[in-house]
Amino acid sequence: MSNRSDLLEMINFYKSELNTAVSHNISLNDEQLIILSQRIDDLVFQLSRKD
Repeated sequence: MSNRSDLLEMINFYKSELNTAVSHNISLNDEQLIILSQRIDDLVFQLSRKD
């Protein structure tokens, strides 16, 4: 299990990737959005268990 700072770093990485895609008008297909959403949800869940 990752520590809190690792989880936050991974969440910020995915947020950055999503922001980059949006800022460059890169379209993500439904599958990519679902995978990204699931990864972020999993990280947030792991982070919530650390509190």
